[in-house]
Amino acid sequence: MVVGWKLGLLLVGLGSFACGPSVLDPVSDGDDDDGDDDIQGMTSGGSGGSDTPPPATTGSGASADGSSDGSSGDLPPATTSGTGDEPADTGSDSDSEGGSDPDPPPSEPGIEAELCPAVAAESRYCLVATPSSGLTLVGLDSGSHCPIAAASIFDNNESLAWIGDAVYACAGGAIERIDLATGQTTEGALPCTAVTSSGADEVYYLAGGALESFFVAPDIESMMDGAPGLNTGINPHGRRLGGDPSLLWVSWHSTEELGRYDPDLGELAPLPLEGHDGWVFGVGRVDGEVVIARHTPNAGFDHELAFYDATDGTMNGAVSLNPLSSVTGIACRSPAP
Repeated sequence: MVVGWKLGLLLVGLGSFACGPSVLDPVSDGDDDDGDDDIQGMTSGGSGGSDTPPPATTGSGASADGSSDGSSGDLPPATTSGTGDEPADTGSDSDSEGGSDPDPPPSEPGIEAELCPAVAAESRYCLVATPSSGLTLVGLDSGSHCPIAAASIFDNNESLAWIGDAVYACAGGAIERIDLATGQTTEGALPCTAVTSSGADEVYYLAGGALESFFVAPDIESMMDGAPGLNTGINPHGRRLGGDPSLLWVSWHSTEELGRYDPDLGELAPLPLEGHDGWVFGVGRVDGEVVIARHTPNAGFDHELAFYDATDGTMNGAVSLNPLSSVTGIACRSPAP
């Protein structure tokens, strides 16, 4: 009997041990102090079992002084008014809704083909405004110059809109038209401080007091007639303007990057300018590139047009503006082949 009773206790004890927690699989206290997560968490791309990928690195490839370090030229993430639940659109993907950045459509050569046929035959060119020389056409392929209009309204100007056979400016506090064929100046009715073409029908301009707003006008004639455009509620940092069908490009008087503003999304990621950190006297937009008027590096007060890849800011080249000086705005075109 004693032997049977002890054998029964032994069997009960072994059964309890078999049903209890295993020493090879201790119960978790929920803290997971060793930092090791379950297999599902490890394969989902992050610690803690989250299935959200880590933030992408921006890889702008530009140092603080605007020089390239040879790394990827992707733009940093854009800032938008979204909730933050989704990555912000940088505007560099032409297929993404609201963030597209198409090039200006090719333009049919206008009066410039008659006045300056050699320069107008180049793949892209810019009108450059100066107080002393008026408007000069400059080819970005050859650097050739051709005087085109002797208008003298550009003392206090910073941007141009080139539409058809006329150039528009806000040098006197309101929109003004300069006819490229005759040089005649016509004053418009709408107050503005800077203006540029989108490359399509719409016109971008700045107006307002100390805190200027970005407006979109449906066409230039409505501005000349005094009809105000749509106020986007965006306050760009600068008056050196360039435009394409989806973005306003903006420069402060001295900078290492260009601001980019979408009328719907607001301020996007800036474009770093490779190797540039200094004065900007005008901004233009051509096929695949953005153009700035600036001081020639290490050449005193000489001026040049420098052009950069519009997606990553890589410098593609420059042409001299000598003997032009005191540039007060540029407007550029890529003519149709």
